[in-house]
Amino acid sequence: MNIFNNPEIKKITALHLSITIVFSIGCGFFSIYALLISLSMGLILLIINILWNKKRYLQINNLCNSIDKVLFGDDQISFSSCNDGELSILQSEIQKMTLRLREQNSALEKDKSILKNSIADISHQLRTPLTSMNLIVSMIKKQGTSANEQMEYIRNLTQLLGRIQWLIDVLLKLSQLDAGVADMKKESVNCNDLIRSAFEPLEISAEIKGIEVQNNTEKNACFKGDFLWCREAVANVLKNCIDHTPSNGYIIISANENPVFTEIIIEDSGKGIPENILNNIFQRFYTTADISKNGYGIGLCLSKQILSENNGTIQAKNGKNGGAVFIIRFYKSVI
Repeated sequence: MNIFNNPEIKKITALHLSITIVFSIGCGFFSIYALLISLSMGLILLIINILWNKKRYLQINNLCNSIDKVLFGDDQISFSSCNDGELSILQSEIQKMTLRLREQNSALEKDKSILKNSIADISHQLRTPLTSMNLIVSMIKKQGTSANEQMEYIRNLTQLLGRIQWLIDVLLKLSQLDAGVADMKKESVNCNDLIRSAFEPLEISAEIKGIEVQNNTEKNACFKGDFLWCREAVANVLKNCIDHTPSNGYIIISANENPVFTEIIIEDSGKGIPENILNNIFQRFYTTADISKNGYGIGLCLSKQILSENNGTIQAKNGKNGGAVFIIRFYKSVI
């Protein structure tokens, strides 16, 4: 590597030589010894300057090579120590940039893996009801099918269409939240109004299964959040409870407000949640055999994400008498 290819070093060296020659000629008018001393000192200083610039140039070149490696995807690079003031600052910033890139690459790989699994899971979840729908259509077309059988097939077909529509709606809402384009309002939300509105589209499903729903919400319990989005969050929890509560079971809803948070508790009389998956049920597309049968393993994830956007939390546990208990909290200060 030739440091004299650098234009700045060429200029500095030429300037130094010019000053040395001019100064030496001036000294030569006094004596030959002064001329020799001047030339010697000038050459020594020139050599020191070249060596210093070479070292500096090498350090800059190493930093440039490191940046090139980072740009070409090699984030596992090491840096030699640099004590030069400005260069050490530059090196420190490059090291920080490299660490950030490593973190971003790690996050991207994780997101890529999640996306890959999610696409496969969405495909499976859509394919399963579509296959069932095709089978039902074939049975309806089959000759000799009675009117009652056809009505039962049509009822099953309607349920499958409803599940597909629900899945698509959830995925669209999740994409809005992921993209950061969801408009979250800060308005006063009454818990009674919220729960009634969330339960309304699920009322028929609960009645068909003979599930009794008890609402023990305090009349004036309120919190600050977006009514429509929070209704979606509560509705998904209620849907999960209805799906996993046996016929003639019950669901108890209560809500209360204190100076720190407003709390909504939803409890069902189902089998409860296995302890080994309690920490996983809010993960996107997390499924078990039971969840795959009655749900899509995505509604609770949406609920958690919505609640987080509204300064809220959700946790699940098993009740003392069995059944699942979901605890939703909306905090009055930022958490």
